[in-house]
Amino acid sequence: MKTIYKSISLITFLAISTVSSADYTSMTPAKDAADSVKSMLPLIGDWKCKRQVRQQDGSWQIPEQVSRWEWRYTLNGHAIQDYWYPNAENLEAPGMGTNVRIYNPQNDSWLMTWTFDKLARFQNFDAKFDGESLVMDGEYPASPRGPAHKAKITFHNISEKHFDWKYESSALNDGKKWQEGFRLNCDKI
Repeated sequence: MKTIYKSISLITFLAISTVSSADYTSMTPAKDAADSVKSMLPLIGDWKCKRQVRQQDGSWQIPEQVSRWEWRYTLNGHAIQDYWYPNAENLEAPGMGTNVRIYNPQNDSWLMTWTFDKLARFQNFDAKFDGESLVMDGEYPASPRGPAHKAKITFHNISEKHFDWKYESSALNDGKKWQEGFRLNCDKI
């Protein structure tokens, strides 16, 4: 399964990178796109996100940092690609990343692949809507920032003008105790 994810990830990123984004993205889904693809429409657009990181003492970073997140439909309106900029005032600052999200109607879930300029790897997630929230599940390998762990990312309070996001981690052999490590509070610009 990991080999399939890696192949899909590489092919998708190569295909997208060879075409001008002006010709290849849109703000609307395809007319014949699955309902789940259309349900992502509130997230499409440009967002300014206040970002907080949990400190080792359990407190949240103050002041919040401001990032920018741009979402577009791609692959003829059947998938979504987003672009993450950690510094909203300097879009060329290190830490830029991108996600490609494609809906799998066979199990009513999303396959997602994330990569960014600091690490030469792809992170794969499966995601499903859980009521009004979109919940992504995956695993992160060990890195200089921390040990390998399970990751759960939740988009919640989603509307046309706002959404909240949280990143939680758990030990690879656990998955029952989760620690929130990052928060985003995003408003459409």
